[in-house]
Amino acid sequence: MKGAILGVISRAWDLFRSLGINRVPVYLIDDRLNVGRFSKYCKKYIQIDSENYEKNLMKCLVELAEEARGWMLLPMGDDHVGIIAKNRNTLMRYYELPTKEWDLLEYFYDKTFNYQLASRLNIPIPKTFYPQGEADLEALEQEIGYPVLLKPAIVHKLYMKTHIQLGSHP
Repeated sequence: MKGAILGVISRAWDLFRSLGINRVPVYLIDDRLNVGRFSKYCKKYIQIDSENYEKNLMKCLVELAEEARGWMLLPMGDDHVGIIAKNRNTLMRYYELPTKEWDLLEYFYDKTFNYQLASRLNIPIPKTFYPQGEADLEALEQEIGYPVLLKPAIVHKLYMKTHIQLGSHP
């Protein structure tokens, strides 16, 4: 097996190291200056522009396809799982893919679907609102009490807008 890892995050270091120890060549593809590029197990580091991220990542993967044909794409975050699933028909011509089709994954990717499905199945969920903007929040102010727990439906989209990673330390 050969593998390309998309965006190594702290939870993926063991996988990164394990593949390298087992002499599986690993390419790291990310839009940030990822510290993984310094690993002795990283055979190639490719940094892509974060503007139009999905388009740039797909362009990179298609260009890399001849060199990496048959490799497994290993997504390390929800954003990469989504991109691979949405572009599955193109990518499966070149790579081994661990993800299912988008029409199935979409229900797990966007937590709004999880809560709506649970509610329809009479599975208890916390009181949940889906505000679309500041005006919606102001309208909810009288209905909800404080403190309030805010949880994004799609975490990486919150990060792309705020550049604040959940669980990161100031």
